[in-house]
Amino acid sequence: MEEDPEVFGMHPNANIAFEMNQVKDFIDTVLLMQPRMSAGKAARSPEQIVDEMANDMLKRMPEPLDVDRAHDKTFEITE
Repeated sequence: MEEDPEVFGMHPNANIAFEMNQVKDFIDTVLLMQPRMSAGKAARSPEQIVDEMANDMLKRMPEPLDVDRAHDKTFEITE
């Protein structure tokens, strides 16, 4: 469990900046993993490889929760 930024005296938007940096680092890592272009015609382009990796990740993501089928308290807002 992560603490809210307010616990450390930081603005709530500090969490947004942190998450944006995590996404940027992830994208940078994916781009670094791309192989360099090869001379063969059958080789996939870096864009194709990244596209396939992204599609594979999307397939493994769970389906969004259905608000209509969920228990009444599942999406209840707590303070």
